[in-house]
Amino acid sequence: MTQAAFALEESGNRHLTVELASDAATLQAAQALRYQVFGQECGAQLHSTEPGLDQDHYDLHCEHLIVRDQRSGQVVATTRILDSSRAGAAGGFYSESEFQLVGLADLRGDIMEIGRTCVHADYRNGATISVLWSGLAQLMNERQYGYLMGCASIDMNDGGIQAHAIMQRLRGRYLNRDYLNAIPRLPLPERTLPDNVTAQLPPLLKAYMRLGAKVCGEPCWIRNSTAPMSSFCCAASSCARATPGTSRPAEHGGSSGKHASTGSTPCRRDWLDQLRAVAGLLGAADAAATPSCG
Repeated sequence: MTQAAFALEESGNRHLTVELASDAATLQAAQALRYQVFGQECGAQLHSTEPGLDQDHYDLHCEHLIVRDQRSGQVVATTRILDSSRAGAAGGFYSESEFQLVGLADLRGDIMEIGRTCVHADYRNGATISVLWSGLAQLMNERQYGYLMGCASIDMNDGGIQAHAIMQRLRGRYLNRDYLNAIPRLPLPERTLPDNVTAQLPPLLKAYMRLGAKVCGEPCWIRNSTAPMSSFCCAASSCARATPGTSRPAEHGGSSGKHASTGSTPCRRDWLDQLRAVAGLLGAADAAATPSCG
């Protein structure tokens, strides 16, 4: 990607910069942050061979985008990127490990999947997320990806009430299986919702919706003996088609439920402007609401 100064200037926080990890030390710093957020905060059961790091075989095939605080040198936010050119060697996209993605091979245009998105607890504010998403926007623009796809998670410590409430909220407005049908490999267990439940959308899922993604499947439950979680998989297209139900807008972790989705946005939409706008809408309140497990 080109100079990180673009995202830096947009944020107004000139000590935050965004870059692709280019050495082993930076990658390990990102993995350590992931361990801190997913393993310690979210309670996810991780299977890394290195103590204090969150690692899996996808890391070898991914690029890793990080936000660094230049005052301390600390990595304070990260997401990893797996695109169409690398997915084959990885055994497929990460989302395919949790969903059968019917129609994936028929999508026209390269796909950029993001995952393991997280932000350090001391930096969960609109500025940090804005810098991270601005870096993603630069990559989308420079490489001309056709689709952005990824998963987002919430915990299920309430027995899955929020996961079901969120899906209930998304079904009527954002569910679309026209181009991508995500079939969960392990569906979320059914349950009856209380009448007074209110769905609270996680920041990353909210960002996908504002970007224009569509939910294209029911939740997937990811078994984890230490921390039940629910998870959603989303994707947005760079060019809309004149098809009913695709014009509206549309995070990941332990024993969890995920949603897969695909969305579309107007033709010739500038990913740079759109992702920056979404980042700007994610205010400090949203960012601080959860560990933002993605």
